[in-house]
Amino acid sequence: MGIAKIVLNLTVERNGRFVQSLLCPKNNITALRHSATLKKDIVEISKSLTEKSETIKKLFSSEFKLPQGMNEDGYYVTSIISKKTGKPVKAYIRPKSLDTKYEEWYMCIKDSKGNYRKVGVREFGIDWDNNTITSGIMSSNSANKHYSGIGVRLHQLGIERMMQEGFENIQICSTPKAFPFHSKCGFIAKEKVFKKAEERPMQLSEESLIQWKQLIRKQPILEH
Repeated sequence: MGIAKIVLNLTVERNGRFVQSLLCPKNNITALRHSATLKKDIVEISKSLTEKSETIKKLFSSEFKLPQGMNEDGYYVTSIISKKTGKPVKAYIRPKSLDTKYEEWYMCIKDSKGNYRKVGVREFGIDWDNNTITSGIMSSNSANKHYSGIGVRLHQLGIERMMQEGFENIQICSTPKAFPFHSKCGFIAKEKVFKKAEERPMQLSEESLIQWKQLIRKQPILEH
């Protein structure tokens, strides 16, 4: 008996939803199992960012919206989530180094004495030839024990810089452990198969880019 073939046709509509047509041979258990997996993947892909991530949904709610712009110390002000209270906590973002091909930004919170304490770092390259923000370091240290949303805001920062430069592509490199988080933020693997311990090149999907732009217009970090 030959190998069962599964043909999957996807049509992308303007609203970002997927229309599926799944054709598989009858009386073939393997094909049916594959079809169920594919259907599950399609449902996951078609979900909006706020459906896939409760953190994103909360961060872009009206409760977490702050006045746009810099404070008196030259930090862009945004918000993250206190794990203790579930309420907004002000976070402060500024560049540490800016170069034509590389940028490093860091995120801080204020301690009880009003001093800035670093809780996150976002580094990325700028590929002018290919109009792309390229992969770099993204870290939130041990701050994830106390706060949610640091990684989401750092992703937002990279996407906003991409928008400022008029690019349409942003790439990252994910460890296997971080892959589910980046996937919830709208990034997809550039390759289908990976070794278990291998880092995974990812890029923001076209559908997620549209959604991110809509969210950012309502609640930006940087000045556009």
